[in-house]
Parts: sequence; structure tokens; C-alpha cells
Amino acid sequence: MSKCMNRLTTRSISIFPILPVETLEFIFSHLKRSELIPALYCNSLFHNIGCRVLYRTITETSSSHAVKLLKILASNDAYSRYVRFIDLDFADNILTANLLHLLHRVLQRLHSLTTLILDFSMRDNTPDVAWILEGCSFSLTSFTSSMRCDCSLARFLATQPRITELSLRGFSALYDFELEPKALPNLEHFRTVTACPSVIGEVLRGRPVQSVSMSLHPGDIGISLDTLLLSAATIKRLTVMSFESQPPVTLIPLIANRLPRLEAFHLVLLMTNYTQVRFQACVVFG
Repeated sequence: MSKCMNRLTTRSISIFPILPVETLEFIFSHLKRSELIPALYCNSLFHNIGCRVLYRTITETSSSHAVKLLKILASNDAYSRYVRFIDLDFADNILTANLLHLLHRVLQRLHSLTTLILDFSMRDNTPDVAWILEGCSFSLTSFTSSMRCDCSLARFLATQPRITELSLRGFSALYDFELEPKALPNLEHFRTVTACPSVIGEVLRGRPVQSVSMSLHPGDIGISLDTLLLSAATIKRLTVMSFESQPPVTLIPLIANRLPRLEAFHLVLLMTNYTQVRFQACVVFG
């Protein structure tokens, strides 16, 4: 691929009438990041096409790199307009007011964003973080975050009718979380890790959810499973992480009775024995 780019660079003047922009963009999309960045400095055409590819999908796992990226996007509308997918992980970084305001400014610029993934640490889940989503004009189809489920997050979700995939990985705590009845009208897939039954029920109630991933905790098994009956559509796929000490054979009938038309079922059973922790997984297809 790098040899191909060298040939394109040396013949850049002559290929413009021959190769359409769509073809060049397709070629650029197969380049590694280390190969793509040098191509940006060849000429204005390569720079425009390369930036479009470079900023379309952003996955930054390093907090320091994420901050540098946010500063670039906050000061350059030409780059921010290309972003369709962004995944930012601040789990190892202590959030500050300056960082949150920077993130807020960037999100307001990402008008073409369709997939947003934001992860924060457990210590940053206590305050209201969802305010950084206020005033954003993008229209998401997929949203994933570990921020707490509160009224601010509920207001934001009410402004995103195109979301089909929702993942709430927030840490278990009870906050005021109530969705408007008309919110998330196209939701099909819902995933949660530690959300309590009330949050799960609030998301599923009256929405066409067909695929659910959830956790079951001792004392809440029946209540949690009952929330699956609130979906307006038939749930066809279910993934469960169970923290119940009972064997899985006691859980399967409870699910089968509630979801007789289930097509795929994945069970992850967390079994504890004194100080040892064992994971046992089984997959059942109906």
C-alpha cells in the first residue's frame, strides 16, 4: 500500500483527471495511520481527502492523546465536520472542569456525528456529567457511555430519535431517570452492565427493543426479568451476566417462561467461592 502511495504522490498532477475523488478516498481508507499522515502534506487535494478519512473514525484510548485531539477539533471546524464515529476513554483520567468544558465545545461542533462512545471512571460518575451533551446538533444512531443515569441524560436521549443502539455502562446508583414516552422511538438494541431494574424498565417500556444485554443480581432476578416484558417488540436475543449463586438450570426456565420466542441466549455466570472467582459461560440457542 505504501508503494502505491509513492506512485500516486510522484504522479499526483497527472492522476487528478483520471482517478475520481471517491477512488482516492477508497485508497486512503486502506492506509495505516502512519502511511496516511505523510500523504496529507503532498498537496491540497490529498490533504482534504486524507483529513476526511483520518477524522471520520476516531478511537483514542490514551487520555493525553484524547486531550490533544479535542484541542484540534475545538479550533478547526474543517476537521470536526468529518467526524462520524468517536470513542473517548477517560477511565484512567481524573476529570476536571476545563476538560469537561473542552469536551462540551467539541461535541457541539460534531454536526455529522452518528456514533458516540464516552467512558469515565467510577469516581467521575457521581456528579452530573451529561450536561456536556447539551446544545449538540448531531443525530446519533449509536450511543454508549458510563455516565450516570439521571435527568440530564434522559433529556439528552429525548433529543436523539434515530438511536437504534444504546449502551448504559454507568455504575449502579439510584438517580432521577425518567424518559419521555416519545423518546428513543427506534431503539432496537439495549446493553447495560450495572443499571438497576428501574432504569432497564424505563428504557424498554414501550420501545421496539429486540436485543438486550443485562446483569442479574441476587434479590432482583424476578424484577429484572420482568422488565423484558415491557418492550413493544418481541425480544429475540438476550445476553445475561448473572451474579446469582444458584446454578444456571434454575435461571433458564425463568427466562423461557417470559420469552418463549427467544432465538438466541447467552449466559455468563459469575460464581464466587471464598476468595476465588470463577467465570463459567454457556451459550444456548433456541
